[in-house]
Amino acid sequence: MMRKFLFFLHQTFIIALENRIRFFLTLVGVFIAVFVFCTGKIITDSYYQSQMRIIDSYYDHVVQIESDWDYDKTARFLGFGNNSNGMTCTFLNNPKTVLSEQLEDGYYVNVMADIAGLSYGVYRYRPTKNAGIGIIPVESTLVKGRFFDVSDYSSGKKVAIITKLIEDTVFDGDAIGKIIYFSEGEDGTSVSYLNEENTTASLVTSFEVIGVVSDSVQDVNERNRVLKILDKEEKKSISILSSVYIPDSVMNSFSMDEKDKLFFFQLSQADYSGYCSSLDKILENHTELNGVVTFNYFEKSKASVEASLSDLRVVLYLVTIILLIISSLSIMGIMLFAVKERIPEIGIRKAFGAYGIDVTFQLTLEMVFIGFIGAMVASVLSGIVCKQLEPFLINTLFSGFMVVVSPEHILLAVLIGVSEAFVCSLIPCVYASRIKVTDAMRFE
Repeated sequence: MMRKFLFFLHQTFIIALENRIRFFLTLVGVFIAVFVFCTGKIITDSYYQSQMRIIDSYYDHVVQIESDWDYDKTARFLGFGNNSNGMTCTFLNNPKTVLSEQLEDGYYVNVMADIAGLSYGVYRYRPTKNAGIGIIPVESTLVKGRFFDVSDYSSGKKVAIITKLIEDTVFDGDAIGKIIYFSEGEDGTSVSYLNEENTTASLVTSFEVIGVVSDSVQDVNERNRVLKILDKEEKKSISILSSVYIPDSVMNSFSMDEKDKLFFFQLSQADYSGYCSSLDKILENHTELNGVVTFNYFEKSKASVEASLSDLRVVLYLVTIILLIISSLSIMGIMLFAVKERIPEIGIRKAFGAYGIDVTFQLTLEMVFIGFIGAMVASVLSGIVCKQLEPFLINTLFSGFMVVVSPEHILLAVLIGVSEAFVCSLIPCVYASRIKVTDAMRFE
């Protein structure tokens, strides 16, 4: 049995490569379908994993509420008691420029910041804006300086806490005690500089940096994106987006800017599980709250990312199925033509004692061999193409996108290619196995 298998395997290599046109056309048929599927699969999976790295940084047991009511009314209605650590956060709708510096050849470095006003009290977590996900609370680790204290709120001091990313890019790693300027209104959102004299904005507000917090996942993504641009020495303008935090008592400094107010409540682990499951019921029982109160938490953010990719995956699978059907019909036609060419050979083999199953096995093995080669080439090439497209995808999707090619992608591509080749060979192989010796001898 083993000798027969090795004989078939040897013959497969020889015969499959003997007719180069047939080999090439069959290979292309398998390659196109597998390449499209594998490329789409790698991109969608990489996008999902990149988004999930941000979602996984969601601070434990925090519920985010957007409400038209004030903090106290929202907390009372939704049942947040004294066992929850609450925070009010007011975000400016549009980011502000921290630094805009012209480089050679007319290119610019623009450092932008989402401005968030925080209420006094809870600084274990901080809200961040994230592309494609929205606002989520992340761990707030103080790197240097201090957090806001009571005097900052009572006296209305204009102080700020910045991220490590902004400190490194704008202040060369030494920001404590330095002053940053922000312009008010949309007129100056792109013209603010580090010193008041150089700005063309009509209204400018200065803030003293008193603290630096560690970078969020989004900040790390921004840093890595910029480093890749610098490593490749690309001549292009660079934009960096991070966050700056100020006391909410001085948010009136931006009276001309539109704002969104959010509430954050951190619950105990025991309360969190039960409360999140009851939020939907609360809003279902109070239809008058539609558009008045919205909420978000870790599980809901994760489900939202998965839902956003579901349509894309459906499109990918439909395109792959259509291509598989088209290429399968093409491969089947090529295989039938090849069988017609080899009728005399099949007749001679049967005359020397070969059974129909032997003919079927050999022809099927040939197609599986070609399908395997086509799938391997398609999976490797799709990984290379995705890696080459990574800079474009980073700029198109979001800065945290990173192409990840896993063994699962290779195995799935090979399985699809081999399965397609096997299925396409069934009808031609069955036809070949039923050819009679007498008919084969008369065939011209």
